Amino acid sequence: MAYVMPVVVSVVATWLAGFLWFKVLFRLPSADGLSPSAVSLLQHVGDIGFACLVAWIMVRTGIHTIREGILLAVMIWLGFVAAVAGHMFAFRSFSLRFFATTAGSVLFALFIIGTILGALIG
Repeated sequence: MAYVMPVVVSVVATWLAGFLWFKVLFRLPSADGLSPSAVSLLQHVGDIGFACLVAWIMVRTGIHTIREGILLAVMIWLGFVAAVAGHMFAFRSFSLRFFATTAGSVLFALFIIGTILGALIG
């Protein structure tokens, strides 16, 4: 329970970062058939899940620094996001820019989550 506030802070920060990523830096179209609110909801659910996962791993393994939080976030991205998204994009013939933008947004979010949790949990 003591780690709820750091998770909430990291989730809010990733929501702001996601807005900047998708609305300011890279203007990608939403998936066919999904409304902007559905896209935002899916992004927010993913951010909450990643923040909870990173916090849980940090607490269970004794990770308590910003550096370790960032390294954990990068390893989660490599192991889960890049590995899975790479296969999905390769066989769907999406462009490298699309892969880098979408998978990069998750890396950006995880970087923020790892940094904030490392600072607040440590």
